[in-house]
Amino acid sequence: MLHSAAGVPQRFYRHFTAWANARGLGVLTYDYRDFGDSAFRPLRESDTIFADWAVRDQAAAQAALADLAPEGPLWVLGHSLGGLGIPFHGYPDRVAKIVTVGAGLGHFTDHPWSYRPKVLAFWFLLGPPATALAGYMPGKRLMLGADLPAGVYWQWRKWCTRRDFFDSDIGVSLPAPNYALEGPEIRICVASDDVVVPPVAVKRYAKALAPSGASYHAFTPAEYGLSTLGHIDFLARDKEPIWADLLGLSEGDNLWPGPVLNRTRHARWRSWKSARDQRVHASAARVAGRATRDPVRGQSDPSPSLHPVKPEGIAPGQLAHRAEVDQSVAEPPRGTVRQG
Repeated sequence: MLHSAAGVPQRFYRHFTAWANARGLGVLTYDYRDFGDSAFRPLRESDTIFADWAVRDQAAAQAALADLAPEGPLWVLGHSLGGLGIPFHGYPDRVAKIVTVGAGLGHFTDHPWSYRPKVLAFWFLLGPPATALAGYMPGKRLMLGADLPAGVYWQWRKWCTRRDFFDSDIGVSLPAPNYALEGPEIRICVASDDVVVPPVAVKRYAKALAPSGASYHAFTPAEYGLSTLGHIDFLARDKEPIWADLLGLSEGDNLWPGPVLNRTRHARWRSWKSARDQRVHASAARVAGRATRDPVRGQSDPSPSLHPVKPEGIAPGQLAHRAEVDQSVAEPPRGTVRQG
């Protein structure tokens, strides 16, 4: 299970999933609601908030993976935002390992001075007025990242400009966190040269998860013959030398000698809105699994991509399928089953 960073489309992780496939690991990736392949309405109309991505969409994706792979151990990898949902989820006994990279309880003053001008522009100078005027965060126009729903930006800004991070939203848009998880091994990782979520912020997160037995790991690029690791690029194509250590593997490990999945399936997505409670529900009949329903906020499922280990004798092209979309709903989220 790979929970992506905020503003990073699932396709960015295709090189990592191919690497994981070669080691016998099937990987489920997806896009958060109102982003990437899960964007099915104009950003100005989105009421999505950061907590929807960190909690509700992650829970829906984890339920989908459990349905797709009903047997065997499950691992969770969270990149940046993707790793912040750990204390808000309950994990079944099958979840044997949780790894986060670049996930931390950060404050804008944690950033090194070299990166501080961009941070100030994003949170204070350009971001707020641009978001208020456009009705969404126009990150591309501002050259400050991806376009984001306004609610995502405002809540993200709130968390990163308060010393208590997301504590003020607990009981409002967030459930009570559980920092004493039992069962899975938890690895909290960061690049030593990460200026977006610096090591000090990641250490803060690792300390909060200490009752779960979480271990902290800082990686230095020079140790792997790399010039940089950074934040987003930690999982980019040229960072492959570090991935085994990120997951706590020995180089050359093949966890499952056979294919994880020996057949492909079409995904059928259905969405509908209840006139009574105005909640949006979605279900994936075969690939995406069931969605969790949020009793307070609307729920629209993220769009998943399954990256299975290639079965022998089947060409990669035979494994590429676009989801069958229920024609009763205009522009629902799309799922994709494809080779990693």
